[in-house]
Order: sequence, then C-alpha cells, then structure tokens
Amino acid sequence: MLVQGLAKTEFSMREWGILVYLEQHGQATASELADVLMVTRTLISRNTWRLIQDNLIQSQVNPNDRRIVRLL
Repeated sequence: MLVQGLAKTEFSMREWGILVYLEQHGQATASELADVLMVTRTLISRNTWRLIQDNLIQSQVNPNDRRIVRLL
C-alpha cells in the first residue's frame, strides 16, 4: 500500500524517510540521516539536494564550523 501511494508521487521511499525524520526531529546532519536510514552520505546528499531544490527542506551552514550543515 505504501509503495503504491509513493508511486503516485515523485518521491522515493528514502526521500519520504528524510522528510519524516526531519518532521519528527526538526533537524539533522547528512551523517545523522545516513546512520538512521542505513545508507551512505552520498545517497543522502543526492536525495536532499532534490528536496532542497523543491523547497521542501533547507540547509543551514554552521557559522562557527562551515563543515557542519544542518538540514531543516
């Protein structure tokens, strides 16, 4: 049923997982999402890029450490 519902959207299960996690937790890093969803950071980056482009999530660089990017 879930897969059929996702087929009607253009989101993958991983993208839905990212959206649900961020909705429940407010924010996360790519590393945190990769750990939770048990995938590589590269896959998370690909999926979050699309969500950012669609204005569904935002990225925020830590001003004190530009290596840390929070996804909101």
